[in-house]
Amino acid sequence: MAKTLKQNVFLIIIGTFFILIGVGAILNSLYNGRPTQILWMCYISMIILGIGMIRKDNFIILSQLYILTIPVLIWNIDFVYYLITGNPFLGITDYFFEQTGLSLGKLISLQHLFTIPLAFLAVRMIGPVEPNAWNFSFIQVGIVFILSRFFTPEILNVNCVFSPCANVLGALPYYQWIWFFGSFIIIMVSAYVINRLPFLKRENL
Repeated sequence: MAKTLKQNVFLIIIGTFFILIGVGAILNSLYNGRPTQILWMCYISMIILGIGMIRKDNFIILSQLYILTIPVLIWNIDFVYYLITGNPFLGITDYFFEQTGLSLGKLISLQHLFTIPLAFLAVRMIGPVEPNAWNFSFIQVGIVFILSRFFTPEILNVNCVFSPCANVLGALPYYQWIWFFGSFIIIMVSAYVINRLPFLKRENL
C-alpha cells in the first residue's frame, strides 16, 4: 500500500510538472508574439501526458509515446552530437546553440531530454499497456497537421509541416504527403515496438 501511495504521489507530481511545462511553453509563445507556435506537437503532448499521468491512464500516455518517441529520439541525438562536438549534425537543434544566452524557450526545449524516459516510467507504474492507443494518436496527428498547415505561417514551419526540420534533407517533392503518411508510419512502428517491450508486459508489472 505504501508503494502504491508513493507511485500515485510521484505520478501526480510528474504529471503536474509536465502540464506546467506545456502551459509555460504556450504562454512563452504568446509572450513572444507568436501565438501559432502553441500548435507545436511537443507542447500539446506535454499537457496531454500530464493529464494521463494524473489520471493514471495508460491509453492517454501511450498515445503520446507513439507520436513522440522516434522524433524526440532524433532530436536528442542531434542535440547531444552538437553538445559534444560543437558542430551541427542534422540541423534540428541548431537554434538552441546559435542563440546566445539562456532563455525560457531554451529551458522548455530541454524537456526533450526527459519526456520519453519519464513517460515510459509512468506506463510501467500504471500498467498494463493499452494496445489500441494508436487510434487517438492518428486523430491527434491529423488534426495538428491540418491546423499547422493551414493556420500557421510558413516561415515558422510549425511541426515541420512545410519543410523538413532536418536541414540535411533539403527540399523534398510532395513533402506534405511524406510528412502526413510518414507520421502514421512512425506511430505504427512505435506502437508495434513499445507494446512488445518486456518491461511493460502485464506479467512483468
